[in-house]
Amino acid sequence: MSKLLIVEDDRSLAANVKEWLEFEHHLVEHVETGTSGLELMQAYSYDLIILDMNLPKMDGVNVCREYRSKGGQSPILMLTGR
Repeated sequence: MSKLLIVEDDRSLAANVKEWLEFEHHLVEHVETGTSGLELMQAYSYDLIILDMNLPKMDGVNVCREYRSKGGQSPILMLTGR
């Protein structure tokens, strides 16, 4: 079982991805803003982070940069609707 974080402001999309990942026996947390995601990323260890590029308060690119600059090493899968 992997511990995953979804940082996605589209509730419907996040719910679908979360449901599928939980069905596959992963532990999944979800937040909707970049700042909330960064707080969790810095406080806890995740096996994978699924990060939207377009987020309220702090975009995904800046979240990723800040996380990496503080030594964060979890793999990050970036999502975008572009």
